[in-house]
Amino acid sequence: MASLYLNGLSTEQYEELKRTLLETQKGSCFICDEEIDPELQSTDVDHVEPISTGGRDDVTNFALTHSSCNRSKQASDLRVARVLARFARIRDRTMVDGRGPNLSDILGEYGGAKYPLPVKVQDGSIHYSLDKAGDPAVHKVPLYKDQLSGLPYFFARLPIQYLHHDDRINPRNIGGSLSRLVEEFHRGYPQLHVSLAQLLIIPLKEVTNQRDERGAQNHHQAHEDLNF
Repeated sequence: MASLYLNGLSTEQYEELKRTLLETQKGSCFICDEEIDPELQSTDVDHVEPISTGGRDDVTNFALTHSSCNRSKQASDLRVARVLARFARIRDRTMVDGRGPNLSDILGEYGGAKYPLPVKVQDGSIHYSLDKAGDPAVHKVPLYKDQLSGLPYFFARLPIQYLHHDDRINPRNIGGSLSRLVEEFHRGYPQLHVSLAQLLIIPLKEVTNQRDERGAQNHHQAHEDLNF
């Protein structure tokens, strides 16, 4: 949708707006995060949130992009388009290795899969700590038992640093058609299933011995494996 605000600017005012946006965005394109060189590249000023979905037609709702990024964006909302552009970069990197991206690639990009989850079973509950993520509390959640399989299970909300990908639970790659899913998350009503998890509990002493013998790469064996 055309912008009455932009149409009302003089050439000098429009160029000043672009300079201001470029400085605010620290010299990078709002969509692809790559550098903008105004002397070499054409640029667009566009609404971050489209007017059609309630976005304002004023300076608080504009962003500067490469013209090529704006023409090829995968969503009208530039915030969603930026997320999809980031995923496209991850996908391109994995294609060099002859594979598609999985959750492990996403977690690695955003600081996930850093720590094992320290847990203990006590009095029918799971006790766990998130101290390496800056949370000093000991958390406690009920431990349930599945009537069909007999397997114990529990529910917990964990920060991304404690989330790991496990190919045994979900060996599939992430598909390329993410626009609708990302938009659902962005608008606050994602259509989600409860995450599957598998927790392998190894005594701390055994984990320490394994690290001493084979190095820190074995530390991941005591982590919480979550897949989406």
